[in-house]
Amino acid sequence: MSQRLDFSDIIKERANFLGITNSQLASIAGVSQSQISSFLNKNSSISLSAVEKIFEQLGINISTYDNRLNLAKFAADKLIDAGYEVEKVKHMSKYSMANVVGDNRITFLIDNLIDSDYDNISNENESIIPVECTYAYFKMMVMHCMEMDGKKITPKSVKDSYSTLKYALAGSLLEAGNILANLALYETTTNDGKEEERGFAPLVNLAKKLLG
Repeated sequence: MSQRLDFSDIIKERANFLGITNSQLASIAGVSQSQISSFLNKNSSISLSAVEKIFEQLGINISTYDNRLNLAKFAADKLIDAGYEVEKVKHMSKYSMANVVGDNRITFLIDNLIDSDYDNISNENESIIPVECTYAYFKMMVMHCMEMDGKKITPKSVKDSYSTLKYALAGSLLEAGNILANLALYETTTNDGKEEERGFAPLVNLAKKLLG
C-alpha cells in the first residue's frame, strides 16, 4: 500500500529538518502565521502559488519531472528525424542516445540496473530516487513519445502505444503473448480499502522488461 503524503506533510517535515519556523514559512508564502499553522495541521488550504514559493525556498524541485518529459519529447523528435525506429532505440545505450540527440543530460540517468535494483527504485514506499531517474524508464518515455508522434493523445491511443511497445520488447510472437498475458497495463493498489489505477504503471513495467 502506498504511503500517502500531501503537500503539508512534505513541507512540515522539510521545514522542521531545516530549522524553519512557521513564522518564516508564512513570510515566505505571503500568508499569515495562523493560515500556515492551519494548513500544516490539514485544517485548511493555501494557494498553489504560496505552495510553490515554499517549495522553492525548501529546495523541493518538482520542475525536474517536467524537464524530463520535455527532454523525452525532444529526444523522440530528434531520433525520428535521424531515421531511428523504436526497434533500434530499445537497444541504444544512454551515451549513444545522448550523442544522436545532442543532449548530454541523458548520460546523467541511472543505468546498469538489475531487476531487484529497479524494483527497489520503483517502490513508492521505500525508494529515495524517482523511477524517472533511471535510463530504462526514460527510454520507455522516449519510445512512447515516438509511438505517439503525429497522433491525437487519447486514452485509447495511449493504451494502443503501450500494447505496441510490448510487442517491440518481445523477441517472438510467443514471448509477446507472454508479456501481454503477464504485464498489466494498469496496476491497482489499495488505499484505505479502495482499489485505484496507477497511471504510470505501464511505463514502469515496460521499462523493467528493457532490463531483461
